[in-house]
Amino acid sequence: FENKLREENYVGYMDLNCIVNGNGIYPLEFTARFGYPTISIQQEGMITPMGEFFYRLAAGEDFKFKTKKGFQIGVR
Repeated sequence: FENKLREENYVGYMDLNCIVNGNGIYPLEFTARFGYPTISIQQEGMITPMGEFFYRLAAGEDFKFKTKKGFQIGVR
C-alpha cells in the first residue's frame, strides 16, 4: 500500500482504528481523516500549533513539526 500512496504523491496521515480484547485485534477503519478522539490524543504530544500544522500539511510543504520528547500512548 505504501507504494501506491507514494505513486499518488500522497502526503499526510493514515489511521488504523481497532478494537482490542482478550480474543484478538479487530481492525475497524483505515482512514486518512483526522477524527475524534485521535487528533485530540495526538495534539497532546505536539508543540507546533495545530493551525500551523494543518496549514503546512494542506499546502504540501516539506516541514518538521515539534513534539514533546519521549513516548505517547493514547487509550480511549
